[in-house]
Amino acid sequence: MFSTKNNSLGKTTALLFICIFPLLAAPAFSDAITGRQIMKEMEQKMRGNSSQGRIKMEIPKTGRELVADFWMEGTDNALIKIVEPAKQSGQVTLKSGKMLWVYDPKLEKPAKISPAYLIKTWEGSDFTYDDMIKATTIVNDYNHRLTGTVIVRDKELWKIESVPNPGVPVLWGKLEFLVGKDFLPRRQEFYDEKGRLVKTLEFSEFRTMGGRLFPAEWKMTDMTKTGSFSVIKYQKISFNLPIKPYTFSFKSLQ
Repeated sequence: MFSTKNNSLGKTTALLFICIFPLLAAPAFSDAITGRQIMKEMEQKMRGNSSQGRIKMEIPKTGRELVADFWMEGTDNALIKIVEPAKQSGQVTLKSGKMLWVYDPKLEKPAKISPAYLIKTWEGSDFTYDDMIKATTIVNDYNHRLTGTVIVRDKELWKIESVPNPGVPVLWGKLEFLVGKDFLPRRQEFYDEKGRLVKTLEFSEFRTMGGRLFPAEWKMTDMTKTGSFSVIKYQKISFNLPIKPYTFSFKSLQ
C-alpha cells in the first residue's frame, strides 16, 4: 500500500507530465512564428527544390488559351515551353542564373531580354514574366512581418506584409499575403511604390498533386483594368525530381 504522501507525489508528477508533454511533442513552429518563417515554409511547399509539369492558361479578355510545359530549379533556373496552340508551339522563356532569354522557332535565333522586361505581361496575359519564371526571390528580397490573422470561410489565415529590403531592386513597393496554417497561400496582393493595389492573385482548387497538397488554380486579376484577369490551371506537377543539366541551356531552346 502507498501512503497518502506518496499518492499525492504520484499525482503531482503525473500532472506535471501531462502539462509538459504537449510542449515536448509540439511542432517546430509555435505561436511565436515569424513572417519570414511562414514565407520560407510556403515557398518550399509551393516550389520544392525543383518542380516540373504542365499548365493550361486561359486569357478571357482575348479568348486565348495555351498549354505549356515547365521546369524550375531553385531560384536560379526556369524554363517554360509552349506546346499548344500549334502556331506557338516551341516558343520558350528561359532563365539561367541572371540571364533571361526568349526563343521563337519562327525567328530561329534566341533573344536576350533585360531584367526590366520582367514586369511585362507574359503572352498577353495578366501574369508577368516575373510571375511565370519566379525571377524574384521573395523570401530573401523582402522583409516579412506577421500582422495578424483573419477568418476566411471558417479557416484561420495568417496575414503577412512584405516590404523590399533596403537596396534590393524589386518590382513592387509592397506585397501582402494570406497564408493558411498548412503554409499554402490563399491570396497575394501587389502594391506599387505609392501604395496603390495593382493586382491580386487568388489560389484555389486545392488537391493532392506531386505527392503534396497544392493549389491547382491561380487567378491573376489586374485591378487597374475592369474585368481583366487570367487563370493558370495546373494539369500536372512533380517535385524534387532530377532535371537534366542541359535543360536550362541553349540546347533546350531548339
